[in-house]
Amino acid sequence: MTGTGVVLSWLTAVLGGRFLKGAAINGRLPRSHRELGATFFALGPVRARHLQLLGLLWFFTCLVSIVPYLMLMAFIRVEWGWLIARWMRDLSL
Repeated sequence: MTGTGVVLSWLTAVLGGRFLKGAAINGRLPRSHRELGATFFALGPVRARHLQLLGLLWFFTCLVSIVPYLMLMAFIRVEWGWLIARWMRDLSL
């Protein structure tokens, strides 16, 4: 369960950061579905610096949100590792 949270946070960070980076290159947020697809694959110089900074903030905030998931996984492993090992042993019968 917590591994899924880490993957989803990482995916949100990458896709959201790429979206805002593309919007910074285009100079504005997309207004139609066609522009939405082109925004993800935009390359070139940045026209809107504030959108680029927002994209960087989005990316690093999502990466920081992974830390509680990792702490929870470590806590479960330390505190309940013996119980999980016992369940796994009992299920292998």
